[in-house]
Amino acid sequence: MRVKIKSISDSGNIKKERIVMKVLSNTNIGNYSLFESETISDGVTTSLLDVFWFPDKKVEAGDLVVLYTKSGNQNEKQIKNGNTAHFFYWESNNAKWKGSESAPVLLEIADWQAYFEHTHNKAN
Repeated sequence: MRVKIKSISDSGNIKKERIVMKVLSNTNIGNYSLFESETISDGVTTSLLDVFWFPDKKVEAGDLVVLYTKSGNQNEKQIKNGNTAHFFYWESNNAKWKGSESAPVLLEIADWQAYFEHTHNKAN
């Protein structure tokens, strides 16, 4: 993976709670999703509580990707090392990482497909 989770900061505080990730090599952050997964004693389950799919955006090695739990507007700023911190917002009203019932799981999406059934009639 080209992005890794570094930390969860201010867990339980909806105004500040965030997951900080480091970009290891140039990539499109839109190729990643972060899952809120239920936990068990030895790891995570396949039961998902919520998911955040990052929008398409090029990020570079050394950049930070910061996902706040709260609402906000996507933005970025330069950081001390000359790289960029990219800020995203989950738009949740509640803190997600205040206990051990769930854990963040970062997933790189190599390929995907959407299927839509169209229920309206088409003209022949």
